[in-house]
Amino acid sequence: MPVPFDYLDRIRQEYVNADRFIALCDHVFWQDSFGESEPDARFAGGQTVFCKIDRIWECFGRLVRTNRRVVLVTGQGDYPIDAKRLGEAPANVHAWFGSNALVEDVRVHPLPLGLGAQDSPVTLRAGDIAAGLEDDRPREKWLYVNFRPDTNPQIRQPVYARFRELADEDWVTFQPPAGHGDNDAYLDALLTHRFVLSPPGNGIDTHRMWEALYAGAIPVVLRSPAMRAFTELPILFVDDYAEVTPDRLRQEETRIRNASWNLDALFLPYWRDQVLSARGAVSERPRVSALEWLPSFGRAFARRFLKKK
Repeated sequence: MPVPFDYLDRIRQEYVNADRFIALCDHVFWQDSFGESEPDARFAGGQTVFCKIDRIWECFGRLVRTNRRVVLVTGQGDYPIDAKRLGEAPANVHAWFGSNALVEDVRVHPLPLGLGAQDSPVTLRAGDIAAGLEDDRPREKWLYVNFRPDTNPQIRQPVYARFRELADEDWVTFQPPAGHGDNDAYLDALLTHRFVLSPPGNGIDTHRMWEALYAGAIPVVLRSPAMRAFTELPILFVDDYAEVTPDRLRQEETRIRNASWNLDALFLPYWRDQVLSARGAVSERPRVSALEWLPSFGRAFARRFLKKK
């Protein structure tokens, strides 16, 4: 069945990736992006701050200097939002949006990793995926397996070994990892397979999962708390990749293709509205009280002067 043109336009115009979440933010914490000014002089109630997740501790050290509430967005890295990081977040972080959100908390809101940078030669572009879908090619193959086992080897190497042993089976297309930039062959595979194995990489969420979804394939993903926001998308979640058999794939394809899914969650407006809604809530109460703020400031003081990391 041909893909509707309006859906193809949504892929081209409303795809999700980290750069688009950064563009929603009022400030970007990237090395010393605040300059010489204290954050309190730069922030206003209701502002959003993006922080590269690798620099989150430094960002906390800046945010704690003000009692003005902010919405924090993180990404551009593989570290998770976990209990340790959330426990150190200043009290004025009203909401925290980001990928690989392991911890469940009222302040934490998962975001998709989405596609890679669209100006990079090694990642798929939304426009190329949409153009490929226009051809409406039949999906005659079942499972596509192509990933690097040396990335997150504890999880990936056993999975890689299992499917390498199944490479001669007619339901498995097993390919060694391609060189960076071989996007045409990779996109062709996404467009002609029904399922795409998408094990965790450096982070739990992967670009591969989102590339498969945009290309109309069903990613096979390891179940994780970090995936809880994506259960309304056509994804096959498994507890172990040993569950993936030809019979299971046939059953799941019928179920998934006949179910109703919230495909809005593939596109930027769905997530943007959540960030902006949190921003609006901050505007209604732009500051935390001294009783809320002082414990966070005390922890930051201790880390700085007692050399706690």
